[in-house]
Amino acid sequence: MADFDGDKEPDFLISSPRHYEEVRYLLILSGQKDVYEGNMIFDC
Repeated sequence: MADFDGDKEPDFLISSPRHYEEVRYLLILSGQKDVYEGNMIFDC
């Protein structure tokens, strides 16, 4: 947990890869309904 948007409420950054060749993070901000996604796919 951290406060990424500075509103003094907890926000969450979650690692959630869908398979072993992907790095995927979900950012959930406390004051918003949206979930932000960042991912990178790589080959082994």
